Amino acid sequence: DRSVDGAPSGQASPTPPSFADPGIVVLGIAFFAICYGGLLAISQTAGMVASNGLSPRTIDTTLAMLTVGYLGGSLLGGKLVEVTSGRATLIGASILIAIGLTSLNLSSPVVVIAGALAVGAAFGSSASFMPILIGERFGAAMIGPVYGKLIVSYGLAGLVAPWLSGLLFERTGGYMSAVWIGIALCALSALLGAMMAKAPNPAT
Repeated sequence: DRSVDGAPSGQASPTPPSFADPGIVVLGIAFFAICYGGLLAISQTAGMVASNGLSPRTIDTTLAMLTVGYLGGSLLGGKLVEVTSGRATLIGASILIAIGLTSLNLSSPVVVIAGALAVGAAFGSSASFMPILIGERFGAAMIGPVYGKLIVSYGLAGLVAPWLSGLLFERTGGYMSAVWIGIALCALSALLGAMMAKAPNPAT
């Protein structure tokens, strides 16, 4: 016999962790890092590619591959977690975005296009692997409440990445400073993922 919210009758629903919970803080930082890298690419890829003297066709193809990668990652990220784990997928996505951001600032059309595909796939996968990672750490009942808190990281990245990269471009005349910040954040995200204990498989 269950109540409306799915908890057994007469039993209180579990209390969602607060923003100050160490697990929320770690996941929030990691999610911010991934979103920063992805949104940096979305907002500045055209400028990066054009600044390296590549053709308009290459710019169009790169932007298209960024979108294709995002869609593919969104569809397959959850499946990847089933094969590995949310922790491993977080580490892999962080590394892939760092590599992709570096590639976007190079002058080879093939490398730039591949980099856009990599960033898009890793960024898109976060939308599907983060809820599963939350479920691994906090239990399935907490996916909604915790993911709702982590969306703040996405919003902050959406504010910071385009603004900061634009500001750094005005100051330096290039995108490499913003790229280095993205790489550093992704390194931090991968490190946090590596430091996570194996999922405790909490009761759902």
